Parts: sequence; C-alpha cells; structure tokens
Amino acid sequence: MPIDNMLQPRIGALHSGVNRQAPLLRSPSSMEEIVNFLPSVEVGGLVDRMGTKWIAGLNRTSYALTGHTMFRTKDGQPWVMLKRAEAGQIEVRNLVTGDIAPVTYGPWVQNYLGDGSTLRFLPVTDTVFILNTAVTATVTETAKPALTRAYVVVKKLNSASQSFYLSSNVGSASVFYDGSGGAKTRDWVASQLAAAIGANMPGLFVSRINNVIRIEGPTNIVSTLSGSNDWDETAMTVLKQRASVITDLPNVGFHGEPILIDQNQGDLKSSYYVAYDQPTNAYRECSYLDAFGTSGRIEPGTMPIRLHQTGANSFELQPCDWTLRKTGDADSNAPPPFAGKQITDMALWKGRLWLAADDWIIGSQPDDLFNFWNASAREIVASDPVPLQADADSGKIRYLRAIRNSLIVVTESAQAAVDGGQAITPMDASMGVVTRYELDGECPPQVVGDVLYYTGSSEGRSVLWEYSYREASQNNYAEDMSKHVPDYCPGAVRRISGSAQAGRNFLWTGLAPNKLWVQTNYWKDAQRQQNAWATLAFDGVSYIRLHWVDKGWLYLLADVGNYVQLLKVSIEAVQSLDAQRLDFLVPAQITWNVARNRSEVIVPTPLAGLDNMVVLVPNDSGWYSEYPATVVWDGSQHVAHFQTHVTAPQGFLGRRFERYWTFSPFYPAAGESQTPMGRLQVHKVFLDALRAGDFKATVVRKDRPPMVVQLSPRVVGEALVADNGENQTFGIPFNAQGHKAQLTVSTTSSAPMAVTGYTLAARYANLFASQ
Repeated sequence: MPIDNMLQPRIGALHSGVNRQAPLLRSPSSMEEIVNFLPSVEVGGLVDRMGTKWIAGLNRTSYALTGHTMFRTKDGQPWVMLKRAEAGQIEVRNLVTGDIAPVTYGPWVQNYLGDGSTLRFLPVTDTVFILNTAVTATVTETAKPALTRAYVVVKKLNSASQSFYLSSNVGSASVFYDGSGGAKTRDWVASQLAAAIGANMPGLFVSRINNVIRIEGPTNIVSTLSGSNDWDETAMTVLKQRASVITDLPNVGFHGEPILIDQNQGDLKSSYYVAYDQPTNAYRECSYLDAFGTSGRIEPGTMPIRLHQTGANSFELQPCDWTLRKTGDADSNAPPPFAGKQITDMALWKGRLWLAADDWIIGSQPDDLFNFWNASAREIVASDPVPLQADADSGKIRYLRAIRNSLIVVTESAQAAVDGGQAITPMDASMGVVTRYELDGECPPQVVGDVLYYTGSSEGRSVLWEYSYREASQNNYAEDMSKHVPDYCPGAVRRISGSAQAGRNFLWTGLAPNKLWVQTNYWKDAQRQQNAWATLAFDGVSYIRLHWVDKGWLYLLADVGNYVQLLKVSIEAVQSLDAQRLDFLVPAQITWNVARNRSEVIVPTPLAGLDNMVVLVPNDSGWYSEYPATVVWDGSQHVAHFQTHVTAPQGFLGRRFERYWTFSPFYPAAGESQTPMGRLQVHKVFLDALRAGDFKATVVRKDRPPMVVQLSPRVVGEALVADNGENQTFGIPFNAQGHKAQLTVSTTSSAPMAVTGYTLAARYANLFASQ
C-alpha cells in the first residue's frame, strides 16, 4: 500500500469564498462557511472585517421601518434621510458626525411622503428625488373657454363701390364704401362698421385696432356672426377664434388673444393656436388661453419631490417645478403617459429625467428635467420628450436603471433597453427586449460600476444575476453568480448595495435580518478571477433597516435594543490590516476615579445596554492592551470601568465580536482536482497567518466530542493581552481522515486576522494502487 510523505502541497490563495457544491467539486481553497471574513485577492486570502464604528443612536420608536435613504452631496459629505414615524416627517443626519440638519418643508410634500413604505429615491448631486409609487400622478387640463369673441378683418379695398355687411341673430350692421380712396382707408371702413355694430347689434361689445374689429358677447350671439362684401368676398373675413391658414390673420392683432389655426388635414399637428405678441409684432404659438396662458398642469402634489441641500448643514424638501403646457391642447400636445397612473420608477440618463408608469417610459426635455410637454403643437422636434412603450407581452415596468450607454427597463417578465448609441429623440429612440429572466420584483436592481445586479429564483433558490449590457455584441445573457452556493442566502433577497472599487456586493434578506451576504469579484485582463461569497454578521443587531456602500465604507441603519443605530465599517481589506477589531467602536476618554479606585470611560447612552464591552489602551508594543469593562449607571451617566490604573488618557471603547471560517472537507489532490480514492489521514493543519491575535480552532467529529485548541501569537511569559502577530504559522491538531472531520477557526480578539494559506501534515494511502 503506497504511502506518501507527511506534508501535502500548500494550499494558498484562500480567496475563493464559500462553496456549497458537492465537496469533490470544490477548490481546496474554498470554504464551507465564512462569517465576518472577507475574501481578498490583494491580501491573497481571508481578512476579518473591521469593527463597526458608531455614529449615532436614536430612539427606535421614533422612526418608520422603511422609507430611509443614504446619499452623498457634492461637498463630499455623506447623509442619511430618515423617515420618521409621524406621517409626512423626515430627518436628515450627517453620517460623519451623526448631527441633525434642519429641513424646511414646502407645500404638498408631507402629504406626498405618506408613511414611507412605498418610497424610491434618485440622488443627483445635491438633490435626492423622492418618488411615492402609491400616488397617482395627475394632470389638470384647464377648460377651454366658450366662444365669446370674434374678429372682423377688413382685408382690402378697391376702386369699386361696395358694402361691408355683418349679421347675427340680434341684428345686422353695414357700411358703404364709394371707392374714392383717399382718407377712406381700411381703418376708416373698420371704424364705420364698428360704430354700426355698436348701434344696431345689442348685446355685443366692440373695440378696434386699425382694420381689425374685436366683437365680444354671449356665445349664442357670437356663434351666429357672419360677414360679407357685395363686390369682393375676400375683402372681409370674420374669424370666430379660428382660421384655416395663418395668412388669414391680420398683420396686427389684439395682444395675447389665441386663434386656432385649423388646416383640416386630419392631423393633430395641423391644428394649433397662435396669438399676436405686441412686443415682437408677430404671431407666436400658444395655448387656447388668453395672455399666453398655460393650459395643462402636472400637479406637483402628485409627482416626485426633491430633498435639496441649501447650505453646509441645511436642506429643504420641496415639490419640483414641473413645467406647464404653453402650447396646444389635450389633442395636439397630449399629457405625458404617466398621467392618471402610478409612477413606478425614475432615472436620470442622457440629460433627461425618465419616469415609468404602467408599460410606458418617458424622458423629459434634455437639461430641462421637469418639462414633459412638447415645445410646439405644430411639430415634433429632437428636444421634445421621448415616450416609449414596452412590448405588449412584457407587462408593467418596475424599474429603470441607467448603465453605461443604455437605459435598462425592467418589466414584469423581461428586461429591455434603450440604446444610447443612437440619437435619443422622439423620432429615433427605441426600446427592445434584451433578456427574459424571472426577476424578483420586490428587490430593486442595483448598478455597480458598469454591470447590473438583480435577484430572482431558479429551481427554488435565490439567484444573484449579473448583467453587463454590451451594445456592440448585443449581449443578452446574465450570469448566475450564486450557482455554486445554492441555499446559502436564505429566503428572498430584498436589498442590494455594492462598490465597484472594492468589487463587493452586499445582499440583505429578511430571514436573517442582522446579516449581510457578500459577493466579491475580481477581474484581470477582462477575465473574471474571483466570484467569492461570505457572510457579515452583526452580533447585537436585531434588524438592518438600510445598508449603503460608498467610498470604501459600508453604512448601516440597524436596530440595537431600544435604539436604531447609525454604524459604518470599512470594506477595504488591505487598509484594515492594522486596525482594531471591536464593534460599536467609539473614541474613549479614560479617567482614574480615585474614590472608587478604578479607571472609567463615559459610555454613550445608546451603547449602555451592550454586553462584552472592552476598553483598548495603547501600549508600548505598538498595539493595545485590552481591558474588559463593566457598564454601570453612576447617577448621572453610564460609565464603563475596570480596575487597572492606566496612564494613557485616551483609548477606544467597543464590543468584541466573533469571526470564523470553516474549511471544506479535505481530500487528496489529483492534479487540479480532488479525488475520493484512497485514504488521507490528516495529523495537523498548518495555518499561514499574515496577521493574528488570539484565536481558537475547533475540530468536530461524529465519533468524539469537539476538540478545541487555543492558539496565540504570544510566546511564553508575555502578558495576556491582545497582540497583533505578523507572518506566523500555527499548527492545529486534526487527527482524523480529511473528509470525516470539520475544522473551524474563530476569533474574538481585538487584533486583526488575515490568513493566506494552509498545509496539511497528512499521510495518503492509495488503497487501489498495485503492490
């Protein structure tokens, strides 16, 4: 029976993450479980996460469970908008200091917010647009005025004698022109006819500008007006607020009084309104209302609102200034397709604000985000809004996401795209289906860098899809990033946040509300080198209401006891190698209480209910001495105390937390794969640690109690304090067949831990080899 040497080849690059496939299908560098360690290509292994830094603690009952968002303004400051429990109330706090910023409320906005359960957010520089998907967008049309006005235009004269007549159901008027010319101009004829109308047609009111007579009165009279000339029928025109062609209009008219130009071509664009503009001495397009009035109003109380930064530490919550319709009517310049519907999402792309409703999307005028009306009722131009309708079988639109040069439109049964490679105009833009995956409509897709992540289900498990739209190749494939970790993330994912810089995505599910599942990517030369999974668990937290990744930090809004806490933790592995590991970390001022003979640290009230609190004090070794502390109420405040008298005036207060990983079963290596053939008897596992404090190894076998081994980078005679050991190898007794025992390495030390590889001290017997 051939038996090999004791040491097996070293397994390095422990950044493959968790693998839940059959053990023989796994890489030797993958793990059964990873909690609070991050797989890192930069480090070449696993690095435990930093502790959370405490920002602020707030009364838990004062805030809604949902309706919150985090964002960064252009001054570089991160903020959180909190939906308070009171209807229509919000709170804005700085995510560096935790300080509150005053908010000024405008009209309608508090009613629009509601209870916060159906809010969506779109951050744009110093503004966050807020959408309530439960509110129906409303467009109000101003009623068209009745026909109460007509115009008589004396267009021309000649040398023949002729009469100008005007008749109605209340009488008639006329004027005779003898053809002599001279002082008897068109203006003279108009003045004589106006006087006759006033004298002979009761109920009508007359005014005149040059050769144009304006007649005003009740509709039942004005509608019966008709005019004629007994010599030349084209010499006079009666306009009852309508003309066939614009050339029928006089050169000079009454300012701001609309006239419909109706060319009767069966085309809505052949009917439009114009009015004389006195300052420019020209006719310009308008609506059907006097004084160039607006005829269509997008009701701001039913549309997305905006949270806008007005100062370094102040905000306003205001309705948006939605543009009113200035030209045309409901036919020639129709309301946008979201009118009368609930807006489901919004996006900013190609300088336009895009809104989705039902199976429609529409982009505003470019660089005029609140204008959803055509500029003209006469023609469609490139700068007009862009309405697009999804395919009939795609269902309603749920989400809009701008990615690279495309706008991804996520519907109930498909994923479509608007290609930004062509002109985005009403004449040229188009939307087509690119993929048909069954998405989870309750989890908003997330753009991270130049890819889109969304969740769904496949064969009864949660799936994280990665979609990268490439216009040139017309990519229509999304990759399942969770195929090798079936059932790892329990339940349905409800929130995704990620960082392209760190290459990490953080997923949250309501079935484990105090945890985040981390998916890590690494690319090199356009090839994926890493797709690694792990879990972050936050002991002491009962529910994560919101998480957000920004500039290397993961921010949390989390329930802890009777408080909702604002926390942040670094997600960069390399930068955290020398940082202390305590959750709820706060700087601490250390004082010596002479009367009670103890060192004391003031504890913020929201942290007073936590157990396992520790005070770290800098020591001469370049690391920290660690002192378990007891939290008590001293009559005026909470203090954490310990008996040692330390000279350092400052340190840190925080809470220990556990980090661990569990190895996959050990099998003999056969080239780049593993084999079940033969017997691999493992004596020890030698662990290579780039950094380590105190930790323990637990070996579990079915036939005996768990074996627990305590390990430390310290040497005999050193003080029992946390230490930050560097570049050490630790031998862990295993004493079992490789696949018949399970090894877990865990630590609660305040020192960091980073491991880069392991080596098995084992004997392999090939039972099937020839003797």
